[in-house]
Amino acid sequence: MFQNIKKFSNNFDFPIAIFDLKKNKLKISNLAFDVGNQQESKEIHKIFHKIDILKFINENLSKFEYEWVLNKRKNIPFEFFINKIKSNEILIYGINLLRVKEQEYIMKAFSKMQNENELLKEKIELEALGMATTIQKSLLPTSPVHNAHFSIASFYKSALHVGGDWFNFFLEDRTANIYIGDITGHGFAPALLTAVISGIFEKHCMLAINENKKFDSPTVILKDFNETLLKMSKQSFMMTMLSLVISKDEMNVYTYSAAHNFPFVIKRSNLQNNIPLTIEALPNSGKILGSEKDLFFKGQLKGIQSGDVIFAYTDGLIEGLSKGEQIGTKKIKEILKKHFSVAYLNINDVMQNVKNEVLNMLDSRILEDDISAIAIEIL
Repeated sequence: MFQNIKKFSNNFDFPIAIFDLKKNKLKISNLAFDVGNQQESKEIHKIFHKIDILKFINENLSKFEYEWVLNKRKNIPFEFFINKIKSNEILIYGINLLRVKEQEYIMKAFSKMQNENELLKEKIELEALGMATTIQKSLLPTSPVHNAHFSIASFYKSALHVGGDWFNFFLEDRTANIYIGDITGHGFAPALLTAVISGIFEKHCMLAINENKKFDSPTVILKDFNETLLKMSKQSFMMTMLSLVISKDEMNVYTYSAAHNFPFVIKRSNLQNNIPLTIEALPNSGKILGSEKDLFFKGQLKGIQSGDVIFAYTDGLIEGLSKGEQIGTKKIKEILKKHFSVAYLNINDVMQNVKNEVLNMLDSRILEDDISAIAIEIL
């Protein structure tokens, strides 16, 4: 038993001893505790011989404090604890309070450094997100826009972690070319890729203007988008996309989809004949941009009338949570029908009302995904 206690006591780096009550003297004390060097260990070992241990035991104290001078450098405060382990043996061990305080100081300093690093990281992330939001908004066209044949209105609401929503249009005299898409992911990278996509679209716009030619077809532009995404992101980021070509001469709309949400035809023209407004989806299929080479896109044709509205959007509009459930296309169609049925409101006012109702019904004001929508009225 004695050897076990002795072996046990030497495994600790603080003063520990066994006091024999019958013989009124120390039975075991260790020299293994770390206080800087062996000489200091021996000096602290003397603590057990300097203090009146029996006095503290007789006073039924469970602990006491004692200061010791190490090489006349400083007073080292110790806190000693007294525990009875047998009827005639007392376990006494001491804690170097100065070392505890030093360790507490180190831990506090380390914790402070960690907090400062986290704050710095958060600041950098917020600045990057702020920059991404600025980039995102700068790429979107102003709204509303009108010519003799079309009226266009849109809205955009950025998420906390900026997504990759983008839309734009090119108006020829009697043809409207509309593009809306959403790059996968959130943050700075999707925002930069969106800027690249926007630049490619502007290139096609400038070619049409400078060379006085017809705007390139969706098959050409979507192929250009796809090749760029594959080259830049190597399938790390992909993009849904919808292209609409609306012709006032032919009174029809061609839709080309790269795995994007179906647009709606809002039959606002019905209101002119006192017929209730109806809404129908324009289904189309196609693979997402950036998924593989040589994607094929086929246009789907739909007839339209003056007064009709084509409504396109990104998935943030239907996937936001309201009362714990996604809003969904059914609810969005109800909201669109409600507001577009007000005949005296122009398309811009209607779009703002739609935006406000959707945002007000969300469970949180902090969006998990961007919300974008664009509406084109045929005049």
